[in-house]
Amino acid sequence: MMAGCDRADERKRKEALPPIRCKHCSRLLCRGIAQTIEIKCPKCGTIQIIQGCEAVTAKCCVNGRPLL
Repeated sequence: MMAGCDRADERKRKEALPPIRCKHCSRLLCRGIAQTIEIKCPKCGTIQIIQGCEAVTAKCCVNGRPLL
């Protein structure tokens, strides 16, 4: 196999997975289908709880401080 073919196949697999983005700054956090996950955006610091690929709680905490 040629290395270029492997890269093309890998790219197709990545594109097939749905992107999960930060609801605050739109940075790509990961790709895939999440059942339940809590993730902190490295760019803006927003902590999000994602269930079934949808952000349930966005901006509950920014830069380590809870929003009131």
